[in-house]
Amino acid sequence: MDPGQPPRPAPHTSDTGVTPGPGRTTEAEPVPTALPIESSPQVPTGPTTRLPVESEPSAENAPVPQSNTPVLVFRKTPCLGRCPHYEASIFADGRVRYIGYQNVAKSGTHELHLPAEVVKTMLSRAAGVGFGDLQTQYLSGASDMPSTFLTLNAPGKPSKTVQVEEGGPAELVALLNYISAELARVGAGDVVLDR
Repeated sequence: MDPGQPPRPAPHTSDTGVTPGPGRTTEAEPVPTALPIESSPQVPTGPTTRLPVESEPSAENAPVPQSNTPVLVFRKTPCLGRCPHYEASIFADGRVRYIGYQNVAKSGTHELHLPAEVVKTMLSRAAGVGFGDLQTQYLSGASDMPSTFLTLNAPGKPSKTVQVEEGGPAELVALLNYISAELARVGAGDVVLDR
């Protein structure tokens, strides 16, 4: 380069510092946009009209939801003698799915019903006993002893089952006797038939 000549401009480069090839410019070419879709459905944008409702639902009129999970399962196992052998699945709404196996007033599967208040009392008494903190077994050590099992399915907590042959806490035994008596009132449970 001659010192007396003005400097020559550098070849034109893009913002990236790359020199365009022959026949190319550094002008930004327009980026194509999405093509309009001519077959798209038209969505109304006007106000919507609410249809009249005959009556709004209320808590009083709403049916009690039925859960397929029992809140309590009460089971008595057989022994070598004439011990009652049955199982009762008790639901929050008072339904009882009862299966009588042997030495009971009702054999077979039956749908029974307890008052919902009785079920609430059962659950309240289980909470009062501290059911979740009880041992899982209170055994006698004898192989012929019948067992009573009680399973509590409290919402939001893991299921807990306690087995009692004998020697359980007095409050637990009282709870088991209460449940047994309430089941007997609706025709299930410990009523042994004399043959």
